[in-house]
Amino acid sequence: MRIQRTLNALKHPVTEYMVTKSKRLYRNTHPICELCGLRHTFFGKKLDVHHRRPVHVDKSKACDQKNFVTLCRPHHFTVGHLGNFKDYNKAVMSTIKALKKVFNNVAKSGKGWK
Repeated sequence: MRIQRTLNALKHPVTEYMVTKSKRLYRNTHPICELCGLRHTFFGKKLDVHHRRPVHVDKSKACDQKNFVTLCRPHHFTVGHLGNFKDYNKAVMSTIKALKKVFNNVAKSGKGWK
């Protein structure tokens, strides 16, 4: 993944710079995982900014703030990419909404996971 990002930066330096800058700005204004509420901290708790529509599908939305969602690393992989970084979740926002509803119901019941 990192090698591919470096190659893309060499091919399209301005575009890659703008995407990185846009993601950093979004993460600074949305510093919480949309699903679990984990906060971004300087010491270790990392959040990823996920493209709702990937750049390879729609390049015009590469820097669009409305195309971003903040997810913690585990949720970025499992919810944003369905457990495979070569894939993406077309319905990521509805998946997040449904999972948040499940999490809230479990938390309200007080029973926890069994």
